[in-house]
Amino acid sequence: MFAILLLAAGQGRRFKEAGGSTYKLLTLLHPACTVLRRSCENLLQTGWPVHVITGAHEMEIREALKGLDVAYIPNPDAHAGLGTSIASGVTATADAEGWLIALGDMPFIQPESICCIARAMESGATIAFPTHEGKRGHPVGFSCRFANELMALEGDTGAQKILAENRNAWVSVSVHDGGILRDIDLPRDLPFAF
Repeated sequence: MFAILLLAAGQGRRFKEAGGSTYKLLTLLHPACTVLRRSCENLLQTGWPVHVITGAHEMEIREALKGLDVAYIPNPDAHAGLGTSIASGVTATADAEGWLIALGDMPFIQPESICCIARAMESGATIAFPTHEGKRGHPVGFSCRFANELMALEGDTGAQKILAENRNAWVSVSVHDGGILRDIDLPRDLPFAF
């Protein structure tokens, strides 16, 4: 079985410094749904188990995702960067056939785009990602072939080095979905305010 790692352990400092009034992932997209919950709901459409990697805001995240069928993996080293969240998630799900690594601040990805990457992984891809208008987006899939490298990640660059060193393994899936490139980094990235 494959697993989805939803990275939700960051602090969202840039969002707050730019005037955001709440923790970025718990900001409302509309009156009934937070950024993180929408990201998670979209990922659940694959049918794969979703593991939410948490940091300092774990209790608030659990509350925001109440009712969703997800597991939680705490990352005590979240302050050390994105790589540690990937490493924590892969280590905790080491028996998986592979992982779909998704970011909690990307609620605009269409479920069908996520499912396309899941199908590519199920069909034997060792690295798969969506592209839109020639640009590489998220989520990114890695097979268990990269387990050791993923478990050794640290710092803020995530899995970029693994991607760069394994271009021959890339399977890119072109999608008509600009959401694969769109994250919530600053308050102005929200679709509207209320």
